[in-house]
Amino acid sequence: GNNGARKEFFIEKIYQPPTRLILLVTHACQLKCRYCRVRKFSASMPEEVALKAVDLLFTSKRPDLQLQFFGGEPLLKFDLVRKVVEYAQKINREHKRRLTFILTTNGIALTPEKTDFLKKHRFLIECSIDGEIEDQLKVRAPSDGANYYSRLLDNYKYLFRCAPEHYSISVVMPGNVSRMFDNFKHLVKLGFKRLQLNYALGIFWPQAATMKFFEQTGMIQRYIKDKKDIEFINNTAVRREPVVLNAELTVDCDGGIYLES
Repeated sequence: GNNGARKEFFIEKIYQPPTRLILLVTHACQLKCRYCRVRKFSASMPEEVALKAVDLLFTSKRPDLQLQFFGGEPLLKFDLVRKVVEYAQKINREHKRRLTFILTTNGIALTPEKTDFLKKHRFLIECSIDGEIEDQLKVRAPSDGANYYSRLLDNYKYLFRCAPEHYSISVVMPGNVSRMFDNFKHLVKLGFKRLQLNYALGIFWPQAATMKFFEQTGMIQRYIKDKKDIEFINNTAVRREPVVLNAELTVDCDGGIYLES
């Protein structure tokens, strides 16, 4: 009686069904980025947990739903990504929602086969890359010490030819903020047409570095002013500040559910 009424009240008045659900499919990664807040270890998401997470997403009555694959590096669990996509599409044949898939990747494991799959299933691909080789390898250091940069660029060359929906995400730290504009130009020359800049979180930003960030942002805005084919995502309504605030749910490898904040 009362328990049932309380449950209905919770579902209708308090529970906020997700618009986007983030699956942290693995904590494993080829990189040990200095600013990354996700702990790296060998745990990966069991298939049962991943499929139940999809069921959770479809508890939402909203017409537009997003399912995002995150890590670690989600392409290290590509077989799981494939199974989850197939399952979500099967469920959606009944629910008939506008379902979007998103994948965040460092690009190292982005083979032509995987790129073709992501394009076929209309993924939005978030490409984590910070810029020129010196800044990239210094901040996004490989776990095995190997120089992966040329392989990374080859992978992105195929991505640009295949042309699934994608954009770059770069993270700026106080120590390399003076290189922000140069790194942005480098990514444009590589072939990225949509670019986003994030500032490192959980790190103290001295006033001088903060002012340099705004100065470099102004240089970027002037640089793209006449480049109609380049979108600086920070200038658009898609971007929300501060970057840490959002309302998405994240499902961890062990099935734990967390509200991003």
